[in-house]
Amino acid sequence: MAPLSRARRGVVIALCVLLALVLLALLPPLINVNRFSRKIASSISGAIGRPVHLDRVTMHVLPLPGLTLENFVVSEDPHFGAEPVIRANEVNATLRWSSLWRGKLEISTISLSEPSVNIVRAPDGRWNIENILMQASRVDAAPTEQKRAGPAPRFPYIEATDGRVNLKLGDEKTPFSLTAAEFALWLPNPQEWRVRIKAKPVRTDTNATDTGEFRAEATLHRAARASDVPVQMEMRWRDVPMGEASKVLLGYDTGWRGDAAVSLRMDGTLGDASLTSEVHLTDVRRADFVPPRLMEVDARCEARATGILHQLRGVRCSMPVDSAQPQKTGNQIQSAGTGTLAVTADVPDALHPKNADVRVSLAGVAPGYALDWLRLFSRRIPAAMHATGSLDGSFSHGPNTEETWAGEATCDCSLVLPQAGKPSVLPLRAAAVIDGDGTGGRALDVTVLPADRSRAMEGSLRGGTADLTVNEEGFVARLHANNPVDFLPALVMRFPPLEDGMPEQCAAQECVLTRRWNGPSQTWTLVAPQPASKRKRRR
Repeated sequence: MAPLSRARRGVVIALCVLLALVLLALLPPLINVNRFSRKIASSISGAIGRPVHLDRVTMHVLPLPGLTLENFVVSEDPHFGAEPVIRANEVNATLRWSSLWRGKLEISTISLSEPSVNIVRAPDGRWNIENILMQASRVDAAPTEQKRAGPAPRFPYIEATDGRVNLKLGDEKTPFSLTAAEFALWLPNPQEWRVRIKAKPVRTDTNATDTGEFRAEATLHRAARASDVPVQMEMRWRDVPMGEASKVLLGYDTGWRGDAAVSLRMDGTLGDASLTSEVHLTDVRRADFVPPRLMEVDARCEARATGILHQLRGVRCSMPVDSAQPQKTGNQIQSAGTGTLAVTADVPDALHPKNADVRVSLAGVAPGYALDWLRLFSRRIPAAMHATGSLDGSFSHGPNTEETWAGEATCDCSLVLPQAGKPSVLPLRAAAVIDGDGTGGRALDVTVLPADRSRAMEGSLRGGTADLTVNEEGFVARLHANNPVDFLPALVMRFPPLEDGMPEQCAAQECVLTRRWNGPSQTWTLVAPQPASKRKRRR
């Protein structure tokens, strides 16, 4: 009988456990916890300093005890608009088992499903999250992963999945957003917060789809004022095609192809921090065709951010530039030279970069590097053509100038053309000036100048000029009618694409070449000579 009694006792215990599980699963929905919804909303509101609204609260026990909040809304400060800061259809709050035995309600995890978050900057430069951050910093909390309960409640692990983050300037919602966002916030120690986010950047007024991945991780510490909050943050935007990146940043496809990766590090306080950024562009080309050589860009920038990311001061960007082509000096072929393209700027409003004061300088840039970039626009430039010399200049952009850009650059260089036997070295001098195009846009005017008399040789550009105007839509080249007979053949030797569709009359008549960046071909136009004015004969 003893074995049978033990078997019966085991069955009874199993049935009791099963009954308890059934009760745990079935009873919580029958318990009305909506009467606590106002208390729950008030508690959350006190922690973040903004009114909180809930529609319904339900309790569950399995798989872990917790509460489900439906239609969770955090109201906005009227100073920043009327749209809620956070809206989520469902929020799950998991309770700590140990807190139930002590009679205290302590939450271990808060999970938001498909939340919508609005980040707003008011016209006075303040951000809506400043007050929320400061209110949360005043709440005494223990670290999230603290094993044992203490006098202060442990800070919950807050996470969000499939969220959306919108950027607003005042009442206007910008087209920039982060979608499919995964967010996490926790407290590793009483004085420090950790934040992590992974999302997909989008722009709602374009059809950009393959926009890569955005990641950010930050550490923030407590402070008396928002501008004094110490912060260390790293952001990365990677695996994004350049065409899609241009859609996100500019709102349209610029016609560039390749892969882009951007990183940014912030160190200091929210009100005064140093920024370090790196930009890597690989396999750069135009969308029209694939050239023999793809270009790469590696740039590094530094700046000082003040006013809680309002102003950028002392922006300094540098990009080492060189050429894969060798240089020729006399009868010696030397390795490619290395120059620098530098950008300095002051940006009074980071969200309105058009008001920035920008300066761009070229110092000792190898013209072969510029030649490699020109090959991205034309198949006609021979692969064996080399360029030697130096390209120097500077350009500037002022916030209150009518012309968008102004400045000039000069190239005192030579082109080494492949010929039967030894290469032919052709001197080339050019000056480039950026100025307004008369329509509010910018244009680059390039003038090919006569070569130095001391270096004049067969094929030199002696006594003639040609003008080139470049803008966002394409370029226009003008060949003057009064150029010497040998000027045009010498110019075509240096720029073979000019010969495509060129009328024979261009040798003696003024011609204008027009080509759009994304156009299929270039167009030549003959300019009719102006008849000389006739003077009336006196009687």
